Amino acid sequence: MDNFDWKLLYTLYETRNITRAAQKLYLSQPTITKKIQQIEEEFDTSLIVRQSRGIAFTPEGLFLVEKAQQFLNEYEELKERVHSFSREDVSGTLRIATNAPFARGELPIIIRRFLDEYPKVSFDIHSNYSRNNYQKLISGEFSLGFIRETYSWPYEKIEVSAEKIYVISNGPFHLADLQDMNEVHCRYSQRLSAQIDYWWSSHFDTPIQSSITVEDSNIAVSYVMQGLGFTILPGIVILGMEHLFYRLPLIDEKGHYLTRKTWLYYRNRSLANPVEQLFIKFMQTYAHVNAQKPDNSAFGIAPDTAYRG
Repeated sequence: MDNFDWKLLYTLYETRNITRAAQKLYLSQPTITKKIQQIEEEFDTSLIVRQSRGIAFTPEGLFLVEKAQQFLNEYEELKERVHSFSREDVSGTLRIATNAPFARGELPIIIRRFLDEYPKVSFDIHSNYSRNNYQKLISGEFSLGFIRETYSWPYEKIEVSAEKIYVISNGPFHLADLQDMNEVHCRYSQRLSAQIDYWWSSHFDTPIQSSITVEDSNIAVSYVMQGLGFTILPGIVILGMEHLFYRLPLIDEKGHYLTRKTWLYYRNRSLANPVEQLFIKFMQTYAHVNAQKPDNSAFGIAPDTAYRG
C-alpha cells in the first residue's frame, strides 16, 4: 500500500462508483479495477461488492477506508509541517566518528557550510583511527562516521573525497631526485603503505632511504619543514599549507593519480533522524561538488617536477 492506494480507496468510498472514481482520479476504469484487485490480493480478502448502481464495501473494506482517512489526514498534516519547517528551526546534535586528519582538514569546512544552512545544530566529534571507528559503527555506538580506506560495510555510504597522495619537500626537486634523498617515514596502515611501496617500486630500482621514522604524518611535516628529508602523505594533511612545500602527486603507470578515499558511513536508521537525514543529504551534494579535479598549481609544469602552492 502506498499513498495512491489509500487515496484510491477513499475516493471509491466517497463516490461509491468506479466510473466516477476514475474520472476524479483521471484514470481509466480498467486501471481502477486492476488496482483494486492488487489491493485485495495483498490483504487476501474482498474489499468491495459490485451492485447495479455502484459498489458497496465489505466490513474489511470499510476498515481499510477508515485507515485510509486517518493516513491521508496525517499525510496532509505532515506536508503542512514540512512546508512550514524553517532551516533556522532545525536543531539537535550530530555525533560523528572521524579520523584525525579529516577532523583537522576537511571536516571543519564541511561543518562551516552545514552551519551556514542550519545554525542551531551542534556537533559532537570523536576522532580515532578508521579501523576503530569502523568497529564502533558496526557495534552501533555511532550511526555516522567518516572512514578512510574501504571496509565491508553492510549499510549505506557516500564517497566524500578522493584525496591525492603527495611527495612533499621544503625545497624544489624532480622525481628522479628522490632516490638520492632521505625519507621521513610514517607508520601508515598496511593498505596505504602497500600503495606507496607499489608506486615507489614502479619508478625506482633501489629501495627508499628512510632516515627517520615517525608515528604520525603531521609529525613528519614538521621534520620536512626543517629540511630533514621528504615524506609521502595524503594531501589532506597539508590542506591550507600547500604554499609551504614543494609537492609532487603520485601517479601510476597508467597516468592515474594515487588517491586515498574518505567515505561517510551511515546506517539506514539515520534516515529516521531528521538532523542526521539532513546531514546525509547535505553530504551527498557536497561529495558531488567535491569531485576530483587537477591541481591548478601544477598547470604548465612537467609531471615529474615538484611545484609549490
